[in-house]
Amino acid sequence: MAVPEAAPMQIEVSYPESGNPPDSHFLRFFEGTHAMHRFDPKKPAAAFALLVAPAEKRNQRILLLPDSAIARAEAGPSEVRNRRNTIAFLEEKRAVKKCKDGHNLSVIKHVLFPSVSRCSSCVARTNTNGWREWMVLDGSRLLPLEEAFDRSACESFNLFFYRRLPDDTLEVPFRF
Repeated sequence: MAVPEAAPMQIEVSYPESGNPPDSHFLRFFEGTHAMHRFDPKKPAAAFALLVAPAEKRNQRILLLPDSAIARAEAGPSEVRNRRNTIAFLEEKRAVKKCKDGHNLSVIKHVLFPSVSRCSSCVARTNTNGWREWMVLDGSRLLPLEEAFDRSACESFNLFFYRRLPDDTLEVPFRF
């Protein structure tokens, strides 16, 4: 997995007590992103997240936001144990619920993941590289998180990292 070499331009902000963070701070995950980045940016994002302070070269923590979708409510036959256990943990802690379609899950609490790839793999229910899958809005253009980190290292782009997370935040353990 490629990991950005330099620490980004870190701008720490507090999670707002009311309302939502600015749209430009959200990371977006689109259905089909993991398939060679052939996603349709006209479709709404399947999941939204925020980076969590401090900035890390490895194991960057990420906050998955309520109303994000998780593919397939039921594990597939090749589902890896750690991801299967993570989804079971979210169900046990009532952080997700089945969607009306019965096939997917919807996030109903703020969920703190230990890494961007762990989060994207749970959202997609397949192995993914979160540095490439999470997209950051740059004006009207979407950048992979990896590129945004690289650009922020040379101060041509700012990334926002959140501290003081919402009280209902559920933290996913690094390992089960």
